[in-house]
Amino acid sequence: MMATIKEDLQTIAEDISYCDTREELFEYFIDLGQSIKEIPEIKTEENFVPGCVSEVYIAGELKEGVMQYRGEAGALIVKGYLALQLDIFSGKTPQEIIDAELDILEFIQKTKIDSSSLASRANAFGNIYLFIKGKAKKYL
Repeated sequence: MMATIKEDLQTIAEDISYCDTREELFEYFIDLGQSIKEIPEIKTEENFVPGCVSEVYIAGELKEGVMQYRGEAGALIVKGYLALQLDIFSGKTPQEIIDAELDILEFIQKTKIDSSSLASRANAFGNIYLFIKGKAKKYL
């Protein structure tokens, strides 16, 4: 059985808690982001995530009742944020993704991801989630 979004976020929060410095946290996200490969065909206006300093694109579609996401980001740390969320939300139903908003807010507060990042990157994590959620809403 697949872990719930909340369980996935708790596991990641635990992993992040082992990062003693801001630099270690950056390295954690940069490592996660290395799984993101360039996907030129998703670079469309429809897939562009607004509000991020670096360019972020996310494509999402419903397959067999669950969402499948692919994405690309220009900045290393933001790629990590994106990789984390693509992994968590792909394979979940649109309703599960929409219902995860409080879990995401709790994760951001618990990990202090918004204050531990560079000011210009602070909103990227939340903006990525809101965009993923918006793609899921189209299938309800």
